[in-house]
Amino acid sequence: MLEPAELLCDLSQITDTLGIWTRYFDPDIISAKPHLRQNFEMTPQVSQFNGRTIVVHRQDYLHGLGWKGFCGGSAPYSYWMTAESILGVLGDLGFAVEIGDNARDQPNGPSMLIFAERKRGARVAPTGLAT
Repeated sequence: MLEPAELLCDLSQITDTLGIWTRYFDPDIISAKPHLRQNFEMTPQVSQFNGRTIVVHRQDYLHGLGWKGFCGGSAPYSYWMTAESILGVLGDLGFAVEIGDNARDQPNGPSMLIFAERKRGARVAPTGLAT
């Protein structure tokens, strides 16, 4: 995703339950694996979402363009949020979150399966990221 926090916010506007499988940026894991590290900007990009600091790292697909399989989105790059940012945004959007699986040692980077349900009485949060 080019704007993953905005996607979560948009999804929160149309549903009270989410099932998400996603990759996320973990600096210790990514920096320890040269084949992953070569694809990332290690310096984070930071923005604000309703007062929460959101941390993302740009991931370039350029090294995977010669591969015949699917390596990501339709753009030449994406942004991977940290797990803390993903879970924080979902919490701020009123969701109770359960992690079904946190696969930290995947060959293509860490991933997690998230189940989220809007807390009873939680309001839908306003949209908007500020950089």
